[in-house]
Amino acid sequence: MATGYEERAGRKREMDLTSCSREGEGREVHWLPCGIDYDGEAKGMEEHFRSSVVTTKEGTKEAYLRGRHLKGTELPLPQGYSAVVLEKRHEGGDFQEGSKSSWEAVGGSPCITYWNHTTNPSETDAQRRALEFLDMNEALNGE
Repeated sequence: MATGYEERAGRKREMDLTSCSREGEGREVHWLPCGIDYDGEAKGMEEHFRSSVVTTKEGTKEAYLRGRHLKGTELPLPQGYSAVVLEKRHEGGDFQEGSKSSWEAVGGSPCITYWNHTTNPSETDAQRRALEFLDMNEALNGE
């Protein structure tokens, strides 16, 4: 089982990545240009987001999320990397000494769709440049 374990400030964290290696467990991963003041299950995203995604003839995607216009594109991750969708399984009190957080991978994807506010995706977008760091790091460290 692929797991990770960390203890910090008296709190234990575990991560189970077992399902990442299973076939057919794919999920779509979206990188949105926003902050969300909500810490619960995202119900009804299909109603508010996916149903309105349109691919243009230039290959970009357009969507409206809660009335805001977004433009995006699918971006493959570098060789050997994948995006992981984690689900939190919390045990014990929130942020209390001795509490334990467990995370389980519920899916993954070899690419992400990133979104900009009203501007077309380009080679100079921060999201693309952040992922280029992974390739550059591998080249520098020879891994």
